Amino acid sequence: MLLAMSYLGDMGVTSRVIRLMFVLSPDDLTEAGAARVRGMLARQRLVLVGLMLVLLVFVFAAEGPSISFAVPAALLVAMWTLVLVRLSPRRLARVNVAGQLRDNAWLAGPITVELSPAGLRVQTATTDSSISWQHYPFRLDTDRFILLLTGSGRFGQMQILPLAAVGPADQQALRALVAQTTQPVPQGRAARSR
Repeated sequence: MLLAMSYLGDMGVTSRVIRLMFVLSPDDLTEAGAARVRGMLARQRLVLVGLMLVLLVFVFAAEGPSISFAVPAALLVAMWTLVLVRLSPRRLARVNVAGQLRDNAWLAGPITVELSPAGLRVQTATTDSSISWQHYPFRLDTDRFILLLTGSGRFGQMQILPLAAVGPADQQALRALVAQTTQPVPQGRAARSR
C-alpha cells in the first residue's frame, strides 16, 4: 500500500528532496528479493543441471551393459534436475519473506524515505537514520522498484524504493537523482558474490 509521495521543496537547482511514503506488502518484498537472486539462480541451475547430465553419462559409461546401478542413478539425476528446474527466484524469495516479517516487524509498517543529493533519510516505526550515498553505491532497476544496494553481490543490504510511490512525471526525477549517485549493478553480476 502506497501512502504518498511529496517534495519537501527546492533547496537549490539540484538539491530537491524527494519523499516517498509507503508500506511494503509481502508481495513487494518477494519481488524485490527475487530480483536480487534472479541472475545468480539461473546460472546455478544451468551449471547444476549440466553437472547432473555429465554425472549420468559417466555412470552409464562405467556400468557398461549392466543397468543395476544405472537406472537408480538416472532416476536420482532426473529427480534432482526437476527440482532444480522448478526452483525460481520468486519461490525462494517467498520462503524468506515470512521470516523477514517475523524478525523485522517494522517492515510491515509505514516507511518514509527522503532522497537528496546528500543521501537518504529513512524513517520507520523503530528508526530514523541518515545514510550517505556511499552506503548504497549500486542500484538494480525493475519494473516496480529501484533497489539501492550496498554491494553488487547477493549478501549486501538493499533499500526498496517502490516506483508506484511517485507519479509518472516524478519517476523521471527520482531515477535521475538515483542515477547521479549510484551505478547499475554490472551486467551478469546481479546477485552474485565475489
